[in-house]
Amino acid sequence: NTAETTTHLIEGLGTDIIPPITDFSNVDEIVSVSDKDSIDTCKRLALEEGIFAGASSGTSAFLALQAAKELDENAVVVFIVCDTGERYLSKYHNAEWVKENLK
Repeated sequence: NTAETTTHLIEGLGTDIIPPITDFSNVDEIVSVSDKDSIDTCKRLALEEGIFAGASSGTSAFLALQAAKELDENAVVVFIVCDTGERYLSKYHNAEWVKENLK
């Protein structure tokens, strides 16, 4: 019951890390998010919200923003910031690295 995935620049995404206790019967939907959308959104979190996070948090935020578009103005959307941007100063928060790797 796994979805077809591609490799990502972002650690922790894709099929390379699926814990053995994963129960796909509890999963409603698997959504693919591009590296670019993940990295752009982690940068938006820092610039617009003051949340210094990594790209996997950017992925969560991107999906939360997409889900919010389908909901009414009274809905509440929650996502978890699952990493810190400090570990990624030389990667996702580095303009040269992004330019070289997101071609």
